[in-house]
Amino acid sequence: MCFGVKHAPLIFHKTLRPVIKFIRDVLKVRVISYCDDIIFLHKDLKELKKKKQQIINTFTNFGWKISVKKSVLEPARVVEFLRWKIDSELDQLSTTDHRQKKMIRMLGQWRRIVQSKRFVKVKFLASFIGSLNFLRLQIKRVGLHPKKLNKVKA
Repeated sequence: MCFGVKHAPLIFHKTLRPVIKFIRDVLKVRVISYCDDIIFLHKDLKELKKKKQQIINTFTNFGWKISVKKSVLEPARVVEFLRWKIDSELDQLSTTDHRQKKMIRMLGQWRRIVQSKRFVKVKFLASFIGSLNFLRLQIKRVGLHPKKLNKVKA
């Protein structure tokens, strides 16, 4: 794309909007999209299976190609979307197992740093604050900790 890689996701999302609007309005399927990640939701699994081919045809009719290798084209009750595990049957949103293990390792690393009273780079602290912000949906009071850490960073 001639306008640079920095703006490519934004431009892609803007050009995809009419297709998403068409699917929402005509096919009556709920669509959530972020950059090039798209998830389709419907109350009835059987109904979504019927509409799957219509959705694929809609994208191809508008000139879009679907990468079959990168896509999950079979409707499922549990799906991974934007590093979150969405369970529509239990109505739960949780982190993936890989993400949980990564966070536990990071928390252990920070515990050792605090116990040894070592200095850390601001960039490393900012990364940790970002990881804590990711957990705000799962842990009620986790939002209080980044505020305290941001004061230390400044």
